[in-house]
Formats: sequence, structure tokens, C-alpha cells
Amino acid sequence: MEENNDKNKTCSVLSSTYNGRPYFINADGQHVVTKCWEVQGGDKVIRAILLICHDVAEHCLRYDALAEEIVHRRIQVYSHDHVGHGGSEGLAVDILDFKTYVRDTLQHIDIIRQIHPYAKIFILGHGMGGTIAIKAVLSRPKEFAGCVLIGPAITPTPDQASAISQFIDKTAASFAPLFGVTKIDPDSLSSHPKEIVDYIQDPLVYHGRLRARHCVIFMEAMEELERKIYSIDWPFFVLHGERDKRCSLEGSKLLFEKASSMDKKFKIYPDQRHSLHHEAPEKAGAVKGDIVAWLVKRI
Repeated sequence: MEENNDKNKTCSVLSSTYNGRPYFINADGQHVVTKCWEVQGGDKVIRAILLICHDVAEHCLRYDALAEEIVHRRIQVYSHDHVGHGGSEGLAVDILDFKTYVRDTLQHIDIIRQIHPYAKIFILGHGMGGTIAIKAVLSRPKEFAGCVLIGPAITPTPDQASAISQFIDKTAASFAPLFGVTKIDPDSLSSHPKEIVDYIQDPLVYHGRLRARHCVIFMEAMEELERKIYSIDWPFFVLHGERDKRCSLEGSKLLFEKASSMDKKFKIYPDQRHSLHHEAPEKAGAVKGDIVAWLVKRI
């Protein structure tokens, strides 16, 4: 568990590290590495807390630029690498139950709450991290002050939803669950060449094929989420790139239209792809500004 030193509260989870980073141990006994972007000045100047849930096959350190922008507004940012991702323990991008991601996220929230018992806590999710974030808030709606979603995975894309694709994935998952069925195209993430190269050269990113079992479990998680959209009644801001081929824009539209929230916002970014915060600097800067403005308004 994360240390809670009232005299000098820090972001350390343990005094020791795993893969060179602070960590917590999840319910399965796995090391989950964490990251904290600290507000300078300590608890007295922190206005709120944000937990970031990263996308599939990547890791939380890819959110450094976004986190730094948010920290400048005195919002302390936390994140962790999901099991099987980045520096955390587990077979690369493999999971037996999607609830594991949600459970670990709520455990991290509990750790953060021990350190900041009275702070407002927001959550941000990107892609698959959006699915995780929504499920976490649905589990504990009173715990969170709001939810930001960047290109969230709400409903399958047409390719994912095709009968042929689902048949192949489910068949492979039954007989060879670790069989690689699809691969992420780096060009689908950003239109900015430097960002694409950074992604390709990042050693903590999983560049192999996504496994059949993981694809099926992820699809089932989206299907379950779609059935619960009507029950969403808490504040959220969903941002989606018009040219996002990784996660369905129609899913974000459905979320905005069907959720019963009184405080909800939806913005489409023309000609932008899946990772809005990794587009060209001027475009990514506008996205970061929109997120910061939304958070600050609700503190």
C-alpha cells in the first residue's frame, strides 16, 4: 500500500521500486507500477486530483505532456500501467477478466484517497482506458467529481463488430487464447510524424499483435458498457477525433445522446485521429487547453 506520511506526504507507493518505479500490489499479487506528477508546494496548494487510465498496448508515461499541463493548474495527476502493460507485471496485453483493470484502478483510487482524504478526484481515460474509467465511475459514482474521455472505446468499430471478425476472434480465443489476431497501426494514432516515430520507438509500448482472448474480453466489456449508458448521470466531457479509426466516433455520440447526465459535453476535433493529445503541437495544445478548462470549471 502507498505510504501516508502526514509530515511529508509523497507520491511513493512503497519505499522500494519495481522496474525502477513505485508500485502497489494488486489483489492477484502482481506489481502495478505507478506515476505521480506532483503539484509544487504540497497539499495546501493542490486544488484537485486526476487519475489517468491509459489506452491498450501503451503505458502511463506517454501522458507526461498532458499531465504537466494539468499540474500547472495545481491539479495533482496520478496514473499506473495496467497489468500486462509498460512496467507492470503480467503477460503482455493479456487479461482473464476485464474487471481486473477496473479493480486495480479503484485500488489506486483508494491509495490516493488515503493521501488526499478531502480532495475532489477526477478520472481521465483514453481508448480502452475510457472503458475502464467509465466502469470505475459506474462502480463508485460518489467517489468522482467528473470524467474526461479521449477517444473512448464505447462501442466496437465496424471492423470489430463484423460477424467474420467476431467469429475469428472467438474461435481463436477458444482454442489459442494467446494467438495474435490484430495489430495497432501507428498511423491511426496521430497525423504528426514525430509522434508516430516516438510511438514506434517506445520500448514500453507493446508492438505485437493483440491476443484473441484480450480482444474478445474487451469486446464483451464494451457490450456490457453500452447496456449501461442510460444509467450514467455524472459529469463527463468526451473528446473524439473525426478521423479516429481505433475507437468508434459513433460510440461517443451514443454516450452523449443517451447518458442521463445534466452536465455533459461532447467535442469532435476535425481531421484528427485517435490520440488527440499526441497530435501536432498546436492541435494537441488546444485539446489540453479544453481538458484543463473543463476540470478547472468543476473544482
